[in-house]
Amino acid sequence: MMSRIVAVASPTPSTAPRTTLRRRDTFIAPLLASCLVRPARASLVDETSATRVFAETSKSVARVAVVAPNGEISGRGSGVVWYIDDAYAYIATNAHCVVKGNENEKLVVMLASGAAAALDKDASYFVNRSTDIGFLKVPIGSFGADAPVAAKIGTSDNLRVGQSAFSLGFEEDGAAVLSSGTINGLKRKIPSRNGVGLKGLIQTDAQVTEFTSGGALCDSAGRVIGLNVVAYAGSQKRDPQGVNFAIPIDAVRLAAEQM
Repeated sequence: MMSRIVAVASPTPSTAPRTTLRRRDTFIAPLLASCLVRPARASLVDETSATRVFAETSKSVARVAVVAPNGEISGRGSGVVWYIDDAYAYIATNAHCVVKGNENEKLVVMLASGAAAALDKDASYFVNRSTDIGFLKVPIGSFGADAPVAAKIGTSDNLRVGQSAFSLGFEEDGAAVLSSGTINGLKRKIPSRNGVGLKGLIQTDAQVTEFTSGGALCDSAGRVIGLNVVAYAGSQKRDPQGVNFAIPIDAVRLAAEQM
């Protein structure tokens, strides 16, 4: 089955940020610039469940980037607002999305609302490269008045081949996108950047790209059942149509407990 993309216009960040520009905004500005004045994309799937899943879950999906002091973006992906307490928001993502090349680079997290936080070099983040799972610990106050919303976390224990699946994340231009499909397989194995490979994955024809990697794979009730992960293609260009993967959410939950 070919994947069907539902792209609903995501909130467009204002061209005039509400807060006074500070040094950290040097890192945020490149992301904001790539998101400005994006036209709404045409919907290719008129499906009530897809529209509902996007409306409920897109506010719990974040854009994650590694930004150099000169504004160059060296890494991009998506993330899921996993948990929120009184002081912090914990963002689940792929480990490869948050590994910095040097200490001068900063991790930037942007919400669907356009609120963004640039994390200092001593910010807490946790990665497990063997599973390609990472977590960011972001101070709630970093987002200003636009507080993040925690996602509805489901389970991957009772997934069935053939059930509907929806992939959510942020594309290269900063648009929040949804791709609908089905679960095509379980307990799959793919090559990965760690040289060992990732095992036990969910296979879906809902599209996952290098930019939506780290985002959410949801069921028709909007519960997160997997963390998108892009298949590693080495030096070859990968076509994301048809065969895509996600880390089962129960594995992400286990990693969260260990981290």
